[in-house]
Amino acid sequence: MSGKRINYQLVKQHFNYSADDISRLLDVHKNTVRKWIKHGLPVIDDDRKPKLVLGSDLRSWLEQKRKSAKQPCRPGELFCLKCKIPKRPALDMVDYIPKTI
Repeated sequence: MSGKRINYQLVKQHFNYSADDISRLLDVHKNTVRKWIKHGLPVIDDDRKPKLVLGSDLRSWLEQKRKSAKQPCRPGELFCLKCKIPKRPALDMVDYIPKTI
């Protein structure tokens, strides 16, 4: 999920989805969905094709994937948009001035 935020709330809990259905629903490529399956997205175990994914499993897997990717900033850190990681300001030369509305 690099660069694009997946809206897992579009997934219906009680539906079954094929890789094509998931790719259309979440606007990702079919190969991305196949990669997710290889990396642990649970599928319904039967010998039929196409492989089906339970909606509840897909939704919880995407939620967990998003939570594991979060990197909270500690006190004194800012999130670098270029590096995509929390960093301390150069030489600690940032002043925080709170403004109220």
